[in-house]
Amino acid sequence: MCIRDSIKIQTSDAGGSAEPTGGNITLATEFDLHNKPGTGEVSLTLEAHHNINIDQRIYDRDTGDSEHINLTFIANSNGVNGGDVNINADINTRGGSLEASGDNINISAANTILTEGANVTLNAVNAVNFNNSTITTESGNITIGDLATNLDFGTSTINTGGGNLEVFDTLAGVNANGSVNFNGSNISTEGGSVIVFDALDVDSATGGIDFGTLTLNTCILYTSD
Repeated sequence: MCIRDSIKIQTSDAGGSAEPTGGNITLATEFDLHNKPGTGEVSLTLEAHHNINIDQRIYDRDTGDSEHINLTFIANSNGVNGGDVNINADINTRGGSLEASGDNINISAANTILTEGANVTLNAVNAVNFNNSTITTESGNITIGDLATNLDFGTSTINTGGGNLEVFDTLAGVNANGSVNFNGSNISTEGGSVIVFDALDVDSATGGIDFGTLTLNTCILYTSD
């Protein structure tokens, strides 16, 4: 496949109405940045009425060039029947940003996301699940927001390399049942901050912030209820 500077793939309105199987976008073959003529920036936007499934890796087999890719994944784009972003393969943006939004954002166990200095932004209506994944930004910020239920880092490894890890659990206060679970994860910012803003009313809500057996390395931790 010949890769151009800007690519947008979206499902049709008809696809969105054909639930539960219609309106999905699945990356079923590898996306290699080296197939782009020349060097520079590439933007890939996937916009689906239902789910977005990244089932094959996004990478550049030539690590000596200056190509990078900005990724935008938008699930449930019409806001009708729901849709998740499911990242089931490794991603290396080579310095490009990653933005994902949907009902849920699920990163499968043992997958790696590397942005080499760029930011990662994850906005989920319901939950973000890191499972046993590894997220490395090398000075980029990781921002997680718009959560209505849970953020579960599982046993993941997060390294921002000087960037901040920012969690805005703002919608959870509305539903009064959200939680941020760091239990078992390993988080290193190398001088950056871990900022957790939890809008839950601690007097009436069932959710909260669970640090459990969290391992923090060279971090400054801020929390706010």
